[in-house]
Amino acid sequence: MTTELAVTAAAERVKLDGQGRAEVAFTATNSGAAPNQVVFEVVPGDGADGGWFGVDEPQRRVDAGTSVSYLVRIAVPAGTAAGAYTLQGRVYPADSAPEEASRLSTRVAFDVAPSARPARPWWPYAVAAGLVIVALGVIGWLVFGGDGGGGGESTGTLAVDVSGTGSVSSSPAAITCPTGCRSGYPLGTVVTLTATPAEGATFGGWQNCPAPDDTRCTVTIAAGTQTVAATFAVATFTIKVQVFPASGGIVNATGDHTCTAECDFTYPVGTTVTLNALPLAGFRFDGWAGACNTATGRNNPTCTLSFQQNTGVRAVFVPSS
Repeated sequence: MTTELAVTAAAERVKLDGQGRAEVAFTATNSGAAPNQVVFEVVPGDGADGGWFGVDEPQRRVDAGTSVSYLVRIAVPAGTAAGAYTLQGRVYPADSAPEEASRLSTRVAFDVAPSARPARPWWPYAVAAGLVIVALGVIGWLVFGGDGGGGGESTGTLAVDVSGTGSVSSSPAAITCPTGCRSGYPLGTVVTLTATPAEGATFGGWQNCPAPDDTRCTVTIAAGTQTVAATFAVATFTIKVQVFPASGGIVNATGDHTCTAECDFTYPVGTTVTLNALPLAGFRFDGWAGACNTATGRNNPTCTLSFQQNTGVRAVFVPSS
């Protein structure tokens, strides 16, 4: 009973979006007479880095005479040199080393465009318009509402609480939290708050917002103090670590993590993760598969990855004699 594998790419070329991301599917086919656990990994072309590519489930069972699909996610970091890059898909049986029974797909090309010249920002004009509106409101209050004849409050206060790493600004411009989180406005003023997460964070939501809309919150100023809270959370990604065979060694990872078989380790976006493959008695380290295959060298037991998205690595050990 043998396993005959082949891998094909769904496209010869993919186009990155404005964030440097794209997806491409690969199909692994087992034309042999026996099922097998098949490992899929990305082989970057010249100039590309293994950390740009992620596969959610790199090892899957492929029955005899059937096919499975693997979805590769591409995420090119900002600042990468413009040019043409390629990748290939590679498959091989889980019980074999890659160099013994692997199959490669055709190359899939993608282009990294030069950094676009930023467009002229619109916000200075919005800030200026907001300042004019606030100034007119204050002048109107001083002229028409400050003579004591009204007998009631003419302004209200809007306060913002920020939890996590991010900022909140307002239009009309007056609030720039976390540095300036409180301001007074004439009654009836419609204030729009905009939440902006810091790098590596995500916006979690609003609390006590009368009219939330994704990262925006609209508040109509009333008498007294109104408090709105914005929450931000750290974005995370997961690295799947596999030790083959489980009796052959262990893998230590950043954050005092140790893997002895199959493990999922989660880190904040942008974390630099270091993996160390350590053989057990009677075994030696034979190499990496997956993202570590090209990041710092296949045969180097220490692998360092710049964490961008979900990815996977496999440490292979073989008997020492």
